Amino acid sequence: MEKSVLKSFNESILQEAARRFGLETDRLRLISDMENLVYEAGIGDTPYILRITHSSHRTLDAILGELEWMEYLHTHGVSVPQPIHSVNRMMVEVIDADPSYFLATVFQKNPGKTILDANECTPEIYEQWGQILGRMHTLAKHFTPSQPSYKRSEWYSDDWVCNAEKYIPAQTVVLEKLHELIRDLHLLPKERNSYGLIHADFTDVNFFVYNHQITVFDFDDCLYHWFVYDIATILHDSPWLPHGEMNDEEFARTFWGYFVKGYQRENALEPFWINQLVKFIKLRDINLYVVYHKKWDFDDLPEGRQKFLKKTKQNIENDIPSLALKLL
Repeated sequence: MEKSVLKSFNESILQEAARRFGLETDRLRLISDMENLVYEAGIGDTPYILRITHSSHRTLDAILGELEWMEYLHTHGVSVPQPIHSVNRMMVEVIDADPSYFLATVFQKNPGKTILDANECTPEIYEQWGQILGRMHTLAKHFTPSQPSYKRSEWYSDDWVCNAEKYIPAQTVVLEKLHELIRDLHLLPKERNSYGLIHADFTDVNFFVYNHQITVFDFDDCLYHWFVYDIATILHDSPWLPHGEMNDEEFARTFWGYFVKGYQRENALEPFWINQLVKFIKLRDINLYVVYHKKWDFDDLPEGRQKFLKKTKQNIENDIPSLALKLL
């Protein structure tokens, strides 16, 4: 989260958000501050997640659209956390921080652990991962927001796309690569079977496994995009999953085999779109590179992150493929 936003946040806003949802204020524990301020919370024996969003990041209607999408998925059999109402019977509470404001939302905390912490890096989970994503894409084909204002944004109006020059000024080559890629993507067909509302970050840190079943969370980035971008985000990160004696290429093929088997149980993946994965994985590379420049504090950037960004920049500028492209 940007420094300017953090400066407008204080303990009284946190306490007020907790109070409005009846949360026990002495149990709040910060677990993330990347895009939103996310806290573990609780009421009695029941654990919850409190998410506090600045108005510069999401509007009230955008969050209501996110919650409506999650409810639609839940109704149609996808395991997602359920939001709870505040003491005022509101799904989202608006907390003033003149001249801006914060938006507080609370979700049930589902049991389970990440795929790594649960030691569930198995063919069965990879297949289920693909199947759930395929299910979400099939459901997206039939989803319409109840209010026009609840419709989530299109990919090309996302902040990191529109303001890339602001976040990575003077990085001419990276910006040229991004603009070239955007021009290419705008030429792709946008049909109901290929384009719709997606999660956009269904990576290994955004689902829990419990009793060998996946629960998906963190729909903050959901937006309208090609379905194949959802797949690209997962493939982009998959080479970093543990793979024992297999080298990167062997693991990539193995992971992809199980994942796509599950996906195609729920949704068709045409060869044309498989062939577009290269473009979308490159888009993910640039996406993360820009977002890290937006979110990280460059006045106090650890050496490891500096090296990571330097390497990523070199890869983008020289068209060096991501590890994920080894399977294509």
